Amino acid sequence: KIILIGCYSCDYSRKTYPLITKLALRYNTPLVYLEYPVKLHSDYLNKVGYCAWQQSSEKYWQFNDLLFGTEKSNQEDLTFIDSSLTSLGFDLPALQTCVDDPATAAVVESQMEQIRGTNFYGTPTIFIGDEVYVGPKPYRVYAIGLKGFFYWLVK
Repeated sequence: KIILIGCYSCDYSRKTYPLITKLALRYNTPLVYLEYPVKLHSDYLNKVGYCAWQQSSEKYWQFNDLLFGTEKSNQEDLTFIDSSLTSLGFDLPALQTCVDDPATAAVVESQMEQIRGTNFYGTPTIFIGDEVYVGPKPYRVYAIGLKGFFYWLVK
C-alpha cells in the first residue's frame, strides 16, 4: 500500500501526485490519499472527499485528479467544486447532506489526528512499506522503494 499525505494547493504535492498515481497503477498497488490542507483555508475538501469516497471510490479518484489538475483558485470556489462533482456524476444533494453531517466532521477530525500522529514533516509525505519520503522525488526513487518493498515481502 502507498499512502500519500498531500495538499491540493501545495506545489510539491501537485508535482508528486501524478508520479504516485502512475506508480500505483503500474504496480497495481493500493493507494490511499490523505488531504492535509496546509494551504487551504478550511477542511471543506476533506469532508467533500470523504463523502465522495462514500458515494463512489472510482469517481472520488476522478475528483482528486481534477483538484490536482485545476487552478489553485478553483479549489476554494464552491461553485466550481459543485459543478465538478455534478459533471462527474455525483449525487450533489446527498453529498452535501453528508458534508453537513456532524458525523462527517468527527470522521475528518479523527483522520486529521491520525495524520498528525504520524509526525509527518510536511506535504507531500509518502509511505511505502517502512520507507517514508518527504517532498517531491524523481519517479525512480518511489519505484525503487516500492520494488524494494515487494522484494522484502517475497523474501
